[in-house]
Amino acid sequence: MSFRDELGLRLNYRGGSKQQDRMIADKLWSLKSSINHSYQTVTIETPTKQRFRCLLNPDQLKMDYDCRILSIPYKAVDLNDTSRRKTSEGEVEVELKNGDIFTWIEDNSKWLLVLQYTNEVAYYRTKCKKCEAIAEVGDGYPVYVRGPVETTIDWYKSSNTSFNNLNYSLIIYITKNEETTEFFHRHKIVKIDGLPYEVQAIDWYGGDGIIEVCLDEYWSETIKEEAEKVEPVPEPQITTIQGEQEVDPYDTKTYTVKNPVAGAEWKLSNNKARIVKQTPTFTTVEILTGKSGEIELSYIKNDKVIDKVTIKINSI
Repeated sequence: MSFRDELGLRLNYRGGSKQQDRMIADKLWSLKSSINHSYQTVTIETPTKQRFRCLLNPDQLKMDYDCRILSIPYKAVDLNDTSRRKTSEGEVEVELKNGDIFTWIEDNSKWLLVLQYTNEVAYYRTKCKKCEAIAEVGDGYPVYVRGPVETTIDWYKSSNTSFNNLNYSLIIYITKNEETTEFFHRHKIVKIDGLPYEVQAIDWYGGDGIIEVCLDEYWSETIKEEAEKVEPVPEPQITTIQGEQEVDPYDTKTYTVKNPVAGAEWKLSNNKARIVKQTPTFTTVEILTGKSGEIELSYIKNDKVIDKVTIKINSI
């Protein structure tokens, strides 16, 4: 082998004949070496359930937010894929992009990818922000939250009534997809960690894959929410006792049984009602309360329950 051929092999091993290719290969080698030895190496899980080792370096750490730099090769070993070898031969494409949320396995925290460094071509390098709240959109989205940051409240007085304006400085970053795009619009009410907020402004172009939303503190409407709840329709009871299973307070109702048994009697489960009259064939029940609730009417003989039915008492 000539000196020229040997030099060509060495250059190709280091990344190629071009200097820039060798610089890219050197940076990638440096990253992989750091992942193996740095104390800032962490394990992450992507939205597609891939699990990788990577670097998560501090960028900005404040009382109200945590921002870090994620560095990972474009191809890496998926720790969840047991069918592949845990060497360079088993490397797969890393499926990450702006707007994705990954899980930091060691502390089970969620992080939102917000800004990729596109000038870095040797490996995937991006800025990510810690998600510290859940937006009740669909099945729930982890979101990065900033604010409120007001330190004073301006009070006003009108007709001997004092009041103040609501806090309006809450900002969230959320993944941009079809569901979130259709959900957010001005004056839409959204709950963040169970607290209601009204959408004031939406920045659709704040970054690829994310939506920046400015929210206004809103009133809790617990009475309205309770009124909008739809009560499930109970399944019909399988029983031979005939009569109304839903009654009003202070009603008097008669119940019969399809197959009467000689010597059988009727009993109630509590004192919300009383038996006015009974025979082995029927009974008359009087409701004694004005409050909602339930009673159980049993048809028994010799302390053995033959049949029973639950009667629901409506409220006044």
